[in-house]
Amino acid sequence: MQNSGMATQLAASCFSSLQLATVPGAIFSAWHNISGTVLAYLLAGKNERKESSVPAVKKQE
Repeated sequence: MQNSGMATQLAASCFSSLQLATVPGAIFSAWHNISGTVLAYLLAGKNERKESSVPAVKKQE
């Protein structure tokens, strides 16, 4: 499922006899928050390194 909160709620309402049914949705909710933040940080740093490694263009006269 794309929405971890919805997965947790559906698991709680549809599988109320299974107490651990909500755990996968909760784990993936935390995982998406952590991995998304780390990925954004890494890609932002990669973009900054790429821009700083490009030499300045000199005008030809």
